[in-house]
Amino acid sequence: MNVDAQIIQKILRGTYTNNRVSFIHAYCFYSMSKLEVAIFNNCKALGGGTFFECPSLRAFYGNNLELISEFDFANCSSLSCISTPKCNYIDYKAFYECTALNEIIFPACRSIASWAFASCSNLRKAIFPMCTTISIGAFKNCLSLTNVSFPACTSIALSAFANCSSLTEANFPSCTNIRDSAFEYCSSLTEANFPACTSIEAMAFRSCTSLISASFPSCTNIGNSAFEYCSSLTEANFPSCTSIGYYAFQYCSSLTEANFPACTSIEAMAFMACSSLASVSFPSCTNIGNSAFKYCYSLTEANFPACTSIGSSAFGYCSSLTSASFPVCTSIGSNAFMSCTSLTEAIFPACTSIGSSAFEYCSSCISASFPVCTSIGNNAFGSCIGLTEANFSACTSIGSSAFEYCSSCISASFPVCTSIGNNAFMSCTSLAEANFPACTSIGSSAFAYCSSLTEANFPACTSIGNSAFYVCSSIVTLSFDAYTGAVTSYKFGTYLNTKLKTANFPVCTSIGNNAFRNCIGLVEAIFPACTSIGSGAFYSCSSLTSVSFPACTSIGSSAFYSCSSLTEANFPACTSIGSSAFYSCSSLTEANFPACTSIGNYAFTNCNSLQKLLIGGSIVVSFPVLPIPFSTKRVWHPETSSYTYEPANGSFWGSIYVPASLLAAYQTATGWSAYSSRFAAI
Repeated sequence: MNVDAQIIQKILRGTYTNNRVSFIHAYCFYSMSKLEVAIFNNCKALGGGTFFECPSLRAFYGNNLELISEFDFANCSSLSCISTPKCNYIDYKAFYECTALNEIIFPACRSIASWAFASCSNLRKAIFPMCTTISIGAFKNCLSLTNVSFPACTSIALSAFANCSSLTEANFPSCTNIRDSAFEYCSSLTEANFPACTSIEAMAFRSCTSLISASFPSCTNIGNSAFEYCSSLTEANFPSCTSIGYYAFQYCSSLTEANFPACTSIEAMAFMACSSLASVSFPSCTNIGNSAFKYCYSLTEANFPACTSIGSSAFGYCSSLTSASFPVCTSIGSNAFMSCTSLTEAIFPACTSIGSSAFEYCSSCISASFPVCTSIGNNAFGSCIGLTEANFSACTSIGSSAFEYCSSCISASFPVCTSIGNNAFMSCTSLAEANFPACTSIGSSAFAYCSSLTEANFPACTSIGNSAFYVCSSIVTLSFDAYTGAVTSYKFGTYLNTKLKTANFPVCTSIGNNAFRNCIGLVEAIFPACTSIGSGAFYSCSSLTSVSFPACTSIGSSAFYSCSSLTEANFPACTSIGSSAFYSCSSLTEANFPACTSIGNYAFTNCNSLQKLLIGGSIVVSFPVLPIPFSTKRVWHPETSSYTYEPANGSFWGSIYVPASLLAAYQTATGWSAYSSRFAAI
């Protein structure tokens, strides 16, 4: 039997009782402002919107009611009592914004549809002993809800209790799945017990700022941001969890301990900014995502025995971290341990790749052991000022600035490294030796400002960047057996290097301008393949005694200027000698140039010990500008205010050797004819 619409229209106020009808049509009592109490003890179903917006309705009684449909009591702002002991289903927004509801008990209800009690702002207690399913937003924005009981519930849908800011406890013994944002912004929630839950989805407990304890012994999966901003959470014990999503515990600033014995994967930023986190246990974890533990300032140890991959910034800025143990890790991402200022050693026996800035600013790190690492990224150990050794027996590539500012590093061993990036060892002021037997390429400023470096041996190197050895003021030996490019001061930093003794470049073809200028300690220069010597190349190398350049064809101006210890100069292939090339080589006694066709002005001026000058070639060389370029001294005569040129060594003027076929021509040539008696045939 149904309610007669005409009778309903006559209801003006007070209580309406009808124990005969079994069904009430949709919106029958819609917006009846005087209705206060409705009693339908025989009714089994409401049609939808039945009492929608009845502002005075205070109570409803339906002893046999089984179905409450959508909007049936929505916006009944005075409804405080609802008695339906047999109701088994509550539909969409059935009690939406019933702001006077204080306590609800539905002993037979098995399912609550979406938004059913949403925004019931004064609801304090909800008891559903048989309910198995809570749908989307069912209790969302129930700001006064403090006590809920759902012992049979197996599934909590998206936002079901979101923003229930007064809820203090969540006990769901049968729940197996918590959907997205289910308890998000429940700011008073202190305890969450879900012994049967296997899956916590995204943002489920996000911003539950009072949550202290979370017990999920059966949970295998924690979704993205599940506990993000739970700033009071102190412990996270999930013995069955295998996967932790993005941001899962991010900004849990009170969290001190995280134990996940079964977890195999930690996604990005999972524990980021957990500033109190001191202890973590992940014995089964194989993968750590980007920034997973970044800004965990209190973390002291990181022991991950099964981890094979560490993501970017995974432990960045963990300033209390002293120990990191990753015995099977093969890959370390960029910034992984950046600014871990208390980390004393980095031991990764299985790691093959180190990302950029991985250990940058780890100022306390003394030792780094990576026996199988093949690649070191840019800035990987930059500013590790405590690092004393860098031994990478398998490394083939060193990135830019990889060890820059490692001021305590005294030894670097890279036996198979083929490439050194820009600034790789820049300002390693304690580095004494650099032995790279397999290196073929050195980047710009790679060893710049290595002020203690004494030896550089690169037998296989073919390419050297600008300023590679700039201001390496202590370097004694430069040995580059395979380097064919130009040797310049800009590349090797040899300008004003007073300690350099040996320069060995057996296949180098060119020496740049000022390359060894003022290297006053240089004793030996070995360049058997060099064809060109630039201007000022050995300027003022006052310790240089002998030079041999069998392939050199051109000597630049002032190339050996003031090499005061040089005694012989043999250049069998040289055709051109630049101006002032041997100026003031005061110990030079013999100079042989059998292929010479051009001598620059002042080439041998002030070579006061020169006894033999051999000039070969097929033409008569033009006479250079005075003074006479060999074995002379200039004498000032004050009485005539003029200079004369006299033999430098007693009465012996020295000899000039030229090809026999050109002897007569030299003796009569302009300029040379004045010294015709000093010529001899080769």
